Amino acid sequence: QELRRALEQLCAGCGWAAGAASRSAAPPAELAHALQSLGVVLNSQLRHPNEERYQRINAANAAMRRLLALAGARDVLRAIGFEQTDGSAHWLWKAPDDGAKSQSADTDAGCAWLRRARDVLQETLTPA
Repeated sequence: QELRRALEQLCAGCGWAAGAASRSAAPPAELAHALQSLGVVLNSQLRHPNEERYQRINAANAAMRRLLALAGARDVLRAIGFEQTDGSAHWLWKAPDDGAKSQSADTDAGCAWLRRARDVLQETLTPA
């Protein structure tokens, strides 16, 4: 899965192995904080699927700046379904196209996608 690969690369870039067999130590603080912030974004999207403001990330936000400063963070955002808007400090969420009609967070498929992404993030942060 693209998200798992992107997360493994992000974790490796921070000097922490994300694989289940090697997760005996806690992740570095900056990585844990960045992934927890991303988890908050995903949870907000799931709680407010009809509100457009929860479908975007403001890259100027302090927590998001810390996330985006990590090598590989942009690949993680893209794997979740965020796209950076041209000339903007915002990343907009659009569910990956699986050949079906366009998805949004207010659809069952969009919510299911976000829940899977949130679960993968949680698994990454949970020690073995």
